[in-house]
Amino acid sequence: MRILITVIGCFIFFSASAQKLKHAEKYIDYITKQQKNVMKEFFNYNKSISYVSKKHTTKKIQGRYNELMTAINEAKSNIDSLPSFKRDSTHKDSIYRDSASSYFKQFSLVLSNSYNKVATLQATAGQSYGNMEAYLEAKEAADKKLKILNEHFYAITLKFANSNKAIDSTRKDLASKKMGDVIEAGKYFRQAYLIFFKSYKQEADVQNAIERKDVNDLKKSAKDLAKSSEDGQSRLDTIPPFKNNKALTADSKAVLAFYEKEAEDKLDPIEDYFSAAKDFDEVRSTFNRKSGHSGPEVKKYKKSVAIFNKALHKYNKAMNGLYKKKKSLLKKMDNTTHSFFNKFKPTIK
Repeated sequence: MRILITVIGCFIFFSASAQKLKHAEKYIDYITKQQKNVMKEFFNYNKSISYVSKKHTTKKIQGRYNELMTAINEAKSNIDSLPSFKRDSTHKDSIYRDSASSYFKQFSLVLSNSYNKVATLQATAGQSYGNMEAYLEAKEAADKKLKILNEHFYAITLKFANSNKAIDSTRKDLASKKMGDVIEAGKYFRQAYLIFFKSYKQEADVQNAIERKDVNDLKKSAKDLAKSSEDGQSRLDTIPPFKNNKALTADSKAVLAFYEKEAEDKLDPIEDYFSAAKDFDEVRSTFNRKSGHSGPEVKKYKKSVAIFNKALHKYNKAMNGLYKKKKSLLKKMDNTTHSFFNKFKPTIK
């Protein structure tokens, strides 16, 4: 008896819902609600693959991807179980429902193909300028594909509304508009960030030369860094604020100004230390080869030790100063990037 009551109850609920969906406006609302639910999850996922950050762990990105795929599958299932629209006893339309189902299938394909490629490129984007450029370009290409898909979905919705004389046939294409916002913000970020990132990688070359104690490579890397940082600041000056927000370009320029000063003024103590260390190694090697030493030899050795220690002190002071200032600027840059995407991440209510 309980089973029979449950079945009857479900039938009554389904019948009531079916009655409501006989109105074109309600039918459209039901289908577009599925899209809205999916796009809410998509914008959360999209933000996590929009830029490289320690906040965006592989686990977190995969978690949001799984949540989005679940939302897509649920939406498609809801659409597939929807009856054909019946305006009256002679009018039956399954084209809109089937097109909506196809939309979610295509959405899933764009996600598993194009956006999975973006997530893969994101993992190695920080390794080189070329990798970063390829990652950001792939992200923009994926966003454009989804925008086109949303525009098609809106077109079939509008066609269905017009053919069935739905009152709200002029509803706005919010999903496509907000995808346009995503693309616009991404383009702006790519333009500014790649200018910053070019000098960021060249500064890493400077640090690598320091670790190897390669004076010639250090001089070359410093020269390249000074030029790219100076050029980068000029290029950043030509980029207008994004919707009255200029924090991203301002912080990028601050980092590049630091890099330029580092390359031109702050590396002399480091080069001097390498020279002093080389001279001291030669003096020490000569000194250690003899078992006994004259007064002048001991005096010369002590003088070499003093010169080396003085150079070492300046080296440590210079390296610590560069590290602290650079760490502060890069942390601010990372926070500004995070805030930029928080501020301009689209939302659907």
